[in-house]
Amino acid sequence: MNSFFRSGLFRIRSSSRSTKKPGKSSDLPLKTRNCQNRRSAGFFCLVLLFKTAFTDKPRKILTMDRILIIGSPGSGKSTLGRKLSQITGIPLVYLDMIWHKSDGSHIRQEEFDQKLSKVIAQKNWIIDGNYARTLPERINACDTVIYLHYPTALCMESIQNRIGTKRPDLPWTETILDPDFRDYVEHFYEHKEVSIENLLRKARAEGKTVLEFFSRSEADKWLSQLKQKTISR
Repeated sequence: MNSFFRSGLFRIRSSSRSTKKPGKSSDLPLKTRNCQNRRSAGFFCLVLLFKTAFTDKPRKILTMDRILIIGSPGSGKSTLGRKLSQITGIPLVYLDMIWHKSDGSHIRQEEFDQKLSKVIAQKNWIIDGNYARTLPERINACDTVIYLHYPTALCMESIQNRIGTKRPDLPWTETILDPDFRDYVEHFYEHKEVSIENLLRKARAEGKTVLEFFSRSEADKWLSQLKQKTISR
């Protein structure tokens, strides 16, 4: 700032004024006039800083209150959701727990939509699940989308390994791998990737945060960094 004052910018502006009356600064020695100009410039900058600090609109702060986790079945959406919920304290909602009943059947579509609307209306949430029909609605309501874009082989391995295991994201325990479900996973990217990418492109254009991970190590590294930032606050 001192070099800016020494540049003579403010002196040039003051010397460009019209003829001054006798006894004003124009009659003072050059050194004295320069000192006065520097003091005036300093006062001008203080006024500008004060105005900026107290009258300008605050910058928008990026938030992560409404988080959507999507990806192929077996990619680890529920596992990531639980870890993220533990770090942030934001409640986690499994769409599978809303849609499915304990006997393997499911509720009516209208009932699902009503329950989903109540979730979306909350102040903050982490929603785990694809459910393509309502995905646009959830993306519109969220501020952050996490897309687990993992290889199909990895997802299929995870699905096979969890057979017979009681899971917190499903109201019953799978005992066999359903052939239709296997086919859905094996062709997930073939059928869903274009529509998902289009929705993510729209979300980015609207200023939403979109995180796309291509491996579990990438997601784990991000979670670790997020945890460190949370602890340091």
